[in-house]
Amino acid sequence: MRSPHSSALHIATEGLSACGKSTIQAFIAEGLNELKKPFLQISNGSLFRALSYGEQQGMYQLTKDGPTNTLEKELGDLPANTIRIASDGAVLLAGNRVQQELYTPEVAEGVFHLAKFPAVQEYVVTILRDSIVHLLEEGITVINDGRSQKYSYLPHTPDVLIFVDRDFGSRVLGRTRQEYRKKMSNLLLPPNYLADCEDFWSLYNTQQQHIAERDLTDTTREKNPQFSKEKAILEGYNIIDNNLPLNEVRENVLGLIRQCVGINTTHPLPSMARR
Repeated sequence: MRSPHSSALHIATEGLSACGKSTIQAFIAEGLNELKKPFLQISNGSLFRALSYGEQQGMYQLTKDGPTNTLEKELGDLPANTIRIASDGAVLLAGNRVQQELYTPEVAEGVFHLAKFPAVQEYVVTILRDSIVHLLEEGITVINDGRSQKYSYLPHTPDVLIFVDRDFGSRVLGRTRQEYRKKMSNLLLPPNYLADCEDFWSLYNTQQQHIAERDLTDTTREKNPQFSKEKAILEGYNIIDNNLPLNEVRENVLGLIRQCVGINTTHPLPSMARR
């Protein structure tokens, strides 16, 4: 367990799928850099993506339509170094750094089917726990997205808890634009090329279905379901309204980080971001 005298903070973000946690974490990182505080950002999603990518590369095969204990055994039998987080925060798959390879529609589709299994969630949580504990022991502040695991897997409560609030329509449109830009980039076309074409709206409909299904899975799962903004307020989270203009969101996040750095106590904290 980390020393109580350590200045390292654990900053965790929560929110539904595609609510903009990555954007909020980028603003958190900006605030920490401004205050010259060393940190690492760990993406839970990258761990799920790495698991999906490894399967697509034929490194292993996971049974998703059989008995639960079969999948648990397959994950338990994976070599210890299959997926790890490097000391600089990079994701390693069998010892090799992977980044761009993880952000393809095929990998995202694989994550959609994998992430709903409790055995997969537990596998990712184990990697996450070991990495966070090690980094905090080294005196390094950690940023990660919690996905409402309630942090029971950690020997501590995160110092700063942030809930990112964004309406469903904005989440679908934002994710569609993100995936469409990737598709256009792969085709070496300008980002706005045919932005209102049939392909874009077909992708929009697909993302709308995926996000709705993911919301249902996340909010109704038996273990640690994702909670609402209202419950997050009751739990003492700092609420970031990601429906506001981006510059306002940025200023709210930076203001929160300026307040929190140097305070080694658990939430709740005074927050100009709470609305």
